Amino acid sequence: MALKIDMSGAYDKVEWSFIAAIMQALGFSDDFTSIIMQCITTISYSISLSGSKFGYFKHGRGLRQGDPLSPFLFLPCMEGLTHILKRKFSEASCQGITVGRHCLELTSLFFTDDVVIFSNADLHHAQCIKDSLKEFKDISANKSISRSRPFSSPQTPLSISDILSKKSMFEFILAKIRWKMESWSARFLSCIDKTILIKAVLATIPNYTMSCFFISDSLCKEINQTCSNFWWSSEHDKSGLHGMKWEKLCECFVEDGLGFKECRRMNLSLLAKHGWRLLTRLDSLLGQTWKGKYFPYTDFFNAEAKNNSSWGWRSVLKGYLASLNSPDFPWNSVWELKLPLKIKFFSWHLLHNCLLLKDSLCRKYIPIQDNLCSLCNAAFEGATHLFLHCRIANEVWQRSGLKFAPRPPSSIFHVWWLNSRSKLRQNRQGKEVLACILWRLCNLQNKCLFENWTTSADTVL
Repeated sequence: MALKIDMSGAYDKVEWSFIAAIMQALGFSDDFTSIIMQCITTISYSISLSGSKFGYFKHGRGLRQGDPLSPFLFLPCMEGLTHILKRKFSEASCQGITVGRHCLELTSLFFTDDVVIFSNADLHHAQCIKDSLKEFKDISANKSISRSRPFSSPQTPLSISDILSKKSMFEFILAKIRWKMESWSARFLSCIDKTILIKAVLATIPNYTMSCFFISDSLCKEINQTCSNFWWSSEHDKSGLHGMKWEKLCECFVEDGLGFKECRRMNLSLLAKHGWRLLTRLDSLLGQTWKGKYFPYTDFFNAEAKNNSSWGWRSVLKGYLASLNSPDFPWNSVWELKLPLKIKFFSWHLLHNCLLLKDSLCRKYIPIQDNLCSLCNAAFEGATHLFLHCRIANEVWQRSGLKFAPRPPSSIFHVWWLNSRSKLRQNRQGKEVLACILWRLCNLQNKCLFENWTTSADTVL
């Protein structure tokens, strides 16, 4: 069950004493709390009537709407509701929801004054939530019960695709773009004006949706066509006479384009940013949820889209694969090296995640004795750990004589490869040493696993 709570007059009715108590509970000093409370309690209001202001009166509670400080003061108030819910759920042995076996349990989500509470759909959980909201209302003066809306899902709900097609779900984007264009149609606009409007207004309308979902090719084509018609349009012809393909106009200025955003490329770029957030902010709520559901035993680079994967997760993977398979990724750098073919093929397999390391064997459900690194026996054996984070690997890189000592963030082997290649751009011998060290580390891993060799950096160097 999901219960959506919309606070009635959330900013206007919050008690000042509650704000002060929350700030002190969160560890703010008395001096800082006193300064903030002076900012809140010393304000006064006047009434504007027929263009004239009359009188001044003070307010006894609430936060001023439009004050840049108000949202930052209201968020700690909602933290109070979070603590009440957690305490009540713990005391009553209630449960939230989990989207996967290895995911965090969700009891509530907050966005300013909107709250969504998750629990099992039974009377016991409903009473626990009601008691929590009543306690929060009593101490903060916020009323919420009257505007609550419950949503309970059946055991086998219909998927979104069973109700609406993916194209029809996002028709509002195209409708909003056309509505904007209609509002400008009565004005005479030069090419410069149209260029600014397309970049600053039309191109930004689908950004949020495209950052979350992989939209259909037909919708991308219609958005591109609509923007192109607007740019080439004239006073008497809405579609105009096109003198150049839209794809050419979307090229950067250096390549003789105008720098417009091509819809599909923009969609994939925004989705790839979600992949980067998963790599750099895996401790976030979204990162922990997706890792627990889709790649609990491996890293993001080795994650796969299963049959029951959500549309959002499949979209993020498409963005990552598009960035990985772009012409900018230096696959040819492997074959340009003057090394034996076995090392070149090894490097190619490594960059394509094709090495049969223990993490890949686990993904293929092949039984193995353990999944620990064969060199250090201290962590899960994957490409990132074995070649970068392992104790033996760290010692090898430090003694390698190369001009960099890699200390990359966790689970970013491809980023490390690109950075290393960039730093060794003018050093062909350094690139060859890099590939040889990777091959020797893999060879040592096999020797330790199958022939019980002792691990040592001297063996690699």
